[in-house]
Amino acid sequence: MDTEPLSMTIVGPPALSGTVLRVGPGRQVLGCDGCADLHIDDHRVSARHATIDRFGDRVVVEDLGSSHGTWVRGERLRGAREVHDGDIVRFGRVEVRMEQIDAALPPDRRASATSTCRLRRRRERQ
Repeated sequence: MDTEPLSMTIVGPPALSGTVLRVGPGRQVLGCDGCADLHIDDHRVSARHATIDRFGDRVVVEDLGSSHGTWVRGERLRGAREVHDGDIVRFGRVEVRMEQIDAALPPDRRASATSTCRLRRRRERQ
């Protein structure tokens, strides 16, 4: 998966559904903290919830001791687990689908979760 663009598309809850997070090479931290590499604005996602490691053709998810857990294919994660195209991974209550980015996907659907969540927070403050 490393040579092809990889994304995680949020499939639930409905308020975040459709948000696409692009996964780059190497290790990335996923969390609700503004400094997380992959940012999800949800109160059940810990500040530093999990890591996504992408090396060669392998993608590995590891929970970082989060309060609400990380689940892969419906099974609570204990340690690291390799994930594959089409797998559903849940961080707290947020479910994402691992997938290759379709080059035909409109650019606005490829926006990072960080920019999407910042826009949502701005709208909520108004």
